[in-house]
Amino acid sequence: MEPLTIILAVLAAGASGLADAAAQDLYDKLKLMVVRKFNGKSDAELALAKYQEKPEIWAEPLKAELIETGVVQDDEILRVAKELMKVVKPQQASVGKFNVQAEKIEGLAQGDGQRVQMNFGNQKNNK
Repeated sequence: MEPLTIILAVLAAGASGLADAAAQDLYDKLKLMVVRKFNGKSDAELALAKYQEKPEIWAEPLKAELIETGVVQDDEILRVAKELMKVVKPQQASVGKFNVQAEKIEGLAQGDGQRVQMNFGNQKNNK
């Protein structure tokens, strides 16, 4: 998962309040770090505040501000965001190299260097 996606996900999750006190502390720390990185830029602070109210509307403006102010390149912010992600969205935090989500699969080859021949449906033998 890329840094921008992780940061947006945990900011949205934390905005609605977290039941776990440790998670809330991490969220508060992350938010403070992000605001400090904004360095008084009012457009960025506004986008963050509005994103927490309506993430579906304010995601794009906040993305632009997170990139422009260097939040997504900040290793410490990303470390805290990943730590928080493990608490609030553990199934997404554990996503590794491959993330397969499918409803109907007729054939799947997962991994590096796959060599697979798949035949589907009613095919005649080629002799």
